[in-house]
Amino acid sequence: MADENGFVLVTPTGAVGPIFGGWTWNVPGVPTFGEGNYPAEDARNEVEFLSQVIDKASQIACIDPKRIYVMGFSGGARMASRMACDMADRIAAIAPIGGIRFSKASDTELGLPNAQACTPYRPVPVMALHGHWDPTNVWYDSELGETPFLNPSDGSKRVAAAPKPGTSWSYSGEAALTRWVEHNGCSLEPKVTDIADNVQQRDYQDCRDGGDITLMFFEDGGHAVPGYDTAWGPGQGISEFDGYAVAWDLLKSHSLPE
Repeated sequence: MADENGFVLVTPTGAVGPIFGGWTWNVPGVPTFGEGNYPAEDARNEVEFLSQVIDKASQIACIDPKRIYVMGFSGGARMASRMACDMADRIAAIAPIGGIRFSKASDTELGLPNAQACTPYRPVPVMALHGHWDPTNVWYDSELGETPFLNPSDGSKRVAAAPKPGTSWSYSGEAALTRWVEHNGCSLEPKVTDIADNVQQRDYQDCRDGGDITLMFFEDGGHAVPGYDTAWGPGQGISEFDGYAVAWDLLKSHSLPE
């Protein structure tokens, strides 16, 4: 897709781990997973690392500095959200998939003693994708119960519980989106368009200074990039849409203000 559309793609990797057989991001102020599981004090400063990644990429490739975007899934979506908080001067827009965040200092009330407020100096455009049945980063503040998705280990139904205080997902995806909508000064009621069976596009309008917010909401979706299934989440990514292509289509029209 990058070749076809003529953009540079950089895919850095988080340094904290190994966790669940892989690595995760050191997102400032929140645990990596579980309850109160914070990275070591000397863990890599990922915001600074990613700033250096942009510097390096700009040295070796032809990059428009006003059109740098960040996309990530799950923990990558948390990191993408944090980059919008801390690097709004460099990031034109973000596309968090299955993990949109907007932290507040008051999140200490949710059991996050190291909570760091998200204070972007401008309204940052956000193109979020999320599944109704996401059992990992739950969309709603209340428990949904059994989802349509099976645990590969025993065939039981995955459960979408309410957000658990003191974890990476201490508040719902819906709450995070609302925080972005409020920060960007958008209308609280979105324009809702049914773009396919069980898929809605929700556009939050009248935002300040071009800080548009769009949510692609998948009524049958879980914790996966739409269109891309995962070994640990059978069926969660089944969709007629390619989540990466959707995110790029939403991102590409944005650029940093003059």
